Amino acid sequence: MALLAFFRSIVTDAAQRAARTLAGYLMVGSLMSVGLAFLTVAGYSALSHGLGDIAAASIVGGIYIAISLIALITLQFARR
Repeated sequence: MALLAFFRSIVTDAAQRAARTLAGYLMVGSLMSVGLAFLTVAGYSALSHGLGDIAAASIVGGIYIAISLIALITLQFARR
């Protein structure tokens, strides 16, 4: 019986760790998607309006990309 409880605790711990990792990767993926969307809109606006008011979208998109890359590095170091 003790062996079964020990095995169950190992499986539970592995499942929790996998769920946390998946949640982290989903968060990073959503940040990257939003950042790419901002940069895509900014690029399109720049081409269509001849470099008008796209600085804010470019800055926000770049910040989202930077935050997602920092979060990805943090997740990688947390797994080790």
